[in-house]
Amino acid sequence: MSPFVFALKRLVRRPLFVGMLVIYVIAVAFAGNVGKEIRLPPAGVFDGSKSEESGRIVSYLTANGFVACESPEAMIELVGKGQLDCGVIIPENLVALMAQNDLDGQISWVVSPTSYVPELYKDHAAAAIFREHAPFITAKLFDGTEVPQEKVFQEYEKMFSEGYAFSLDNILMEGGIRPEDASRRSLVMGVSAILLCAIIFAFCADIADTSFREVVCRIGLAKAITVTVIPGLIVRMILAACAGGVALLLADASDLIVPLLIYIVLLTGVAVMLSGLLRNVRLIYTLLSVVVAGSVALCPIYTDLALTSPVLAAVRYFFPPYWMWPLAENRLIGALAAILALLGGIALLVLRYAVIGKHRLRTRV
Repeated sequence: MSPFVFALKRLVRRPLFVGMLVIYVIAVAFAGNVGKEIRLPPAGVFDGSKSEESGRIVSYLTANGFVACESPEAMIELVGKGQLDCGVIIPENLVALMAQNDLDGQISWVVSPTSYVPELYKDHAAAAIFREHAPFITAKLFDGTEVPQEKVFQEYEKMFSEGYAFSLDNILMEGGIRPEDASRRSLVMGVSAILLCAIIFAFCADIADTSFREVVCRIGLAKAITVTVIPGLIVRMILAACAGGVALLLADASDLIVPLLIYIVLLTGVAVMLSGLLRNVRLIYTLLSVVVAGSVALCPIYTDLALTSPVLAAVRYFFPPYWMWPLAENRLIGALAAILALLGGIALLVLRYAVIGKHRLRTRV
């Protein structure tokens, strides 16, 4: 019987591996569909001034992810419930405050512990308010000159007659990702990377089990490697690759298929290394739980915590699921690393059993 057919039959007799791959496909496909619906929660704005200037501020903000609220109390309640991410309250005496150049601390900002991106919305509000405040600041510079304040405001109105003084356009480079697709892509990458890491590590752990040692003692290390280990790894990688390809197609992320294939080979190599280094299956499962928990925290799925600390940016490279992100941009280097990891894992396995474990490469005839 072919070693590959034998390896496939072994997997069929242990349906947990196939079952986990099916769950993986469903989870990634679901993540892709859910990711399409992910949007930033809106922010709120209450206009207490009801002036021409505040009207333009509200008009700009509502075009950039804000919704107008009827009262400060209603907005605060919605922020507390999580229906609004945050909110800004424009004071009644806005125009007088701008004329006196006394806006510092006068704009009320409403946030909650669950606010997601309040700083982003705060930047939008600051830009809109500064647009209205700028003419007042400039007019002060002409005090005592022949230039009347009205002339300054007229010039600003001409400048802004076609819209705001500046705007930002997203220019998509070749191979780039549109902002609206970034959150969905990160979610798909995170779910795929973490689940595949758990599946491959768990099913390479049997190499460290006592059953494999019994096989080595019975048929010799060389035959155990060539007849059971290598065919088993190849069959598992093929099945994982097929599941990964189907999952990414269902999640509308076909551009990630090649990085995923490299990732599967790289994970397999690292898993074999761990099986060669760790003598106890329980240690591998314990390590796996730490890797999964750490990856959920450090991978840039919803937000990138590593931006807050250079230490986190370095530490996350020790968590295999994060490797999906560099692999998406460095496929050639990743492919080379994957091949070296797989060869190194098998070499380390041989070293453990032949040199350290004193197992013979071949059984005595």
